Amino acid sequence: MAFEAFLAHEFATRRGRNARYSLRSFARDLRCDHASLSQWLRGKRKLTPAGETRLARALKLDRAALARARAFETFDLALVAALDGLKRPTTRTLAARLGATTDDVNIALNRLMRLGLLRMEGTTWKRT
Repeated sequence: MAFEAFLAHEFATRRGRNARYSLRSFARDLRCDHASLSQWLRGKRKLTPAGETRLARALKLDRAALARARAFETFDLALVAALDGLKRPTTRTLAARLGATTDDVNIALNRLMRLGLLRMEGTTWKRT
């Protein structure tokens, strides 16, 4: 479900830039069927490695970026959303908001920083 979580994050990012950006538009940009894309995002259908590679090409991801996308996890989406909702987030407040442990939050934050999706500015995290 890692690459699917990355696709969901990419769709949310694009939708954040344009509120009228639809799942059909995203499927068009990925050159795939919108019904298949919906099933992949909902976890109703398994995305094959060959399918991941084809979608990565449509997203213009190189091999390193594809490896990072495959390392993405579903919990990361919830964490990024929680970060957006807090003015001065701490690992404790994030853990409480997500119903997770502070260790889980720290691991996910480190993963997101390693993947280049978050960066530290002073004592707060910023989306990249």
